[in-house]
Amino acid sequence: MEYLGFSSTNLPFHHPRLPQKNSSSVTVLKRLDNRKLNKIETTEDINQSTPRALTVAISGCTSSGKTTLALLLSEIFSAFSSKNKSTENSSSRESEKDNLGNSQAITPFTTTIHQDSFFIPKADCPFVQFNSTNNDKKFVKESIAQKDEKPVYTYSCTGTKGEGIVQVVGPNTDCIEAVNFSNLLREVQATHIKKIEPQKITRFKEDADKKKLVEQYSGVIASMRKKIKEHRALTTIKQASRYGENVAGNINGWVFVEGFLLFSKSKPPDHGSLEFLENTGKPSAEVPEDLQMIAKKDFTFMEKELTRMKEESTLSKEALMEEFDIKLFLPTSKDVAKQRRMSRFPYVDFPAGGRHPGQMWKSEGYFDEVVWKGYEDSFSWLLKETGKECINGVFVRTTVDDTVENTVEWAVDIILDFLTSWEMNQEGILGN
Repeated sequence: MEYLGFSSTNLPFHHPRLPQKNSSSVTVLKRLDNRKLNKIETTEDINQSTPRALTVAISGCTSSGKTTLALLLSEIFSAFSSKNKSTENSSSRESEKDNLGNSQAITPFTTTIHQDSFFIPKADCPFVQFNSTNNDKKFVKESIAQKDEKPVYTYSCTGTKGEGIVQVVGPNTDCIEAVNFSNLLREVQATHIKKIEPQKITRFKEDADKKKLVEQYSGVIASMRKKIKEHRALTTIKQASRYGENVAGNINGWVFVEGFLLFSKSKPPDHGSLEFLENTGKPSAEVPEDLQMIAKKDFTFMEKELTRMKEESTLSKEALMEEFDIKLFLPTSKDVAKQRRMSRFPYVDFPAGGRHPGQMWKSEGYFDEVVWKGYEDSFSWLLKETGKECINGVFVRTTVDDTVENTVEWAVDIILDFLTSWEMNQEGILGN
């Protein structure tokens, strides 16, 4: 166990998630291991009688382990919800056993929300151009001959008989315009207001098998639950008598939100796809002038619509960031991310896997030129600060491509740090 040191302060602080009522001076948490706990230093105006949910956001590039971490944290903390009196040896409640394959936890106040549940239709996403790779050749040929998503993608080949590079134009499903952040924001806010688990969105099919995860990582689940119980044992008699079996005061809900775009920074709208379509689709001289004017108006409308979508997504994302109590970022190398992504079941060619001809967003060319490039651009503000553990309120794992066990322990430690700060704030207020 790590020991904690404390000092007093009178600096005003108000967390955006906490209601403003009884004002009081409280305590600052300072870790002896010099961890920069910037999320909460002090707090005031806490309504002690109002239960609240703790929201943990997890982000990183594709295949960085976000979903695995979210599901395991949900399983670990489900044993400590206010409505569950789990024992140390129980890996899950009896009522959950038949539901472990679902992507959401069943405990009333423990839930997982997936950003991927909020994708808009591919045809409504901004378009992008990318090239095929050598490893894509067979898949591209099958896609050109048999396009399951024919209305979405267009292809142009170089070389004779299509033996050269294939240029593909299709939807960019890895940009902020591809996600309905307004609905995601409402979903997260609903868990805070209603104190209930959001209804599962059936269109999202989670390829992570929670039951297998729980079995595979039963050791780290047990050890983290033990660590959390040791944390509870440090709770003061005053807090224990007031809050009973809760992990920390009136925190009675655990919401884990995961997604690869949660912490991404917005870029100016990129209309390269529009320029490509406009240049390749210019009408010939024989086309009547009135039809040319209609075509120009269509392109202008599309450009304005893309800008509107970008602005709307940006505003919703900014509001969403204010809903997160704890932000965790999982850095991953390109080679590992690509290997993991292309070996996952949905990215393996049909019939062995789930990748059907025409699904070019599952190709290596798309990963290299769209996914990874977008990741580096959107997260440069985090990636350039190599080795720092906390950057502008986001906790960044200092190791790249770490194990699941180490990542889970790292995340639990940060959550417990937050709870310790929360408990000390409560103790300071209740003592006045």
